[in-house]
Amino acid sequence: MENLKSHVNILYAKEVNELQREMDKTKVKFTQFTDDEFQVKFSDSSTDVYDTVVWAMGRDPQSDNLNLAAAGVDTDRSSGRIVVAEDDRTSAQDVYAIGDIALGRPELTPTAIRAGQLLAQRLFGGGSQLMTYDTVPTTVFTPLELGTIGLTEERASEQFGVNAIEVSSSSLCLFLSLNCFFFKVFERGSNCNKRW
Repeated sequence: MENLKSHVNILYAKEVNELQREMDKTKVKFTQFTDDEFQVKFSDSSTDVYDTVVWAMGRDPQSDNLNLAAAGVDTDRSSGRIVVAEDDRTSAQDVYAIGDIALGRPELTPTAIRAGQLLAQRLFGGGSQLMTYDTVPTTVFTPLELGTIGLTEERASEQFGVNAIEVSSSSLCLFLSLNCFFFKVFERGSNCNKRW
C-alpha cells in the first residue's frame, strides 16, 4: 500500500511482544496513555507511542520449494517474490509471473485475473496491452478504513514534474459523533482548475 505511507508509519516484519490493553475476546494487550495515545512494545524491547494501532497480517509467497533459481528465475531475496518486467516476463526465457508472487504487484485477486487475461491475449491472441497498476484502487479491510487509488505524490512528481501537479490535503468530520478522516488529492494538467 505504497500510497498509505504518507502520514502513516507502517512497520513491516516487526514482532510485537506486548500490547498492554485487553480487547474483547482476544489476548492482545497494549498500554493506553491517554485517550489518543498507545504504547507498543516490540520484541527487541523497544517501545514507541502511536495515536492509532492497526495490527495486520500480510501475505508471503510460497516460492521456496519451487527451485526457481534452477529454472533461471530471479527472486527478491527479502520477500521471495519473483522479479518481473513490465510485461510480466521473468529473467528466464518464456517464463512469466503475475499476481501476488510478482514483485511490486498489488496483492488483489481481480488485478491478478486481469493481468492473466492480458498476458494470455499477448501470448496467444496478438494483443499488446499491458496491465496498468497505477490506477488500481486498494483498501485495507479493518475497522479503520484505509484506501488508495492512483500514483503516490512522490511518483506523480517524478513522472509529471513537481510544478505539473497540485496537492490538496484535508481532515473532515462529517458528523460530530463520528471519527474524523484525512484525505489527500493531487491533480495534474487541465484538471488542476477543477474543484469538488
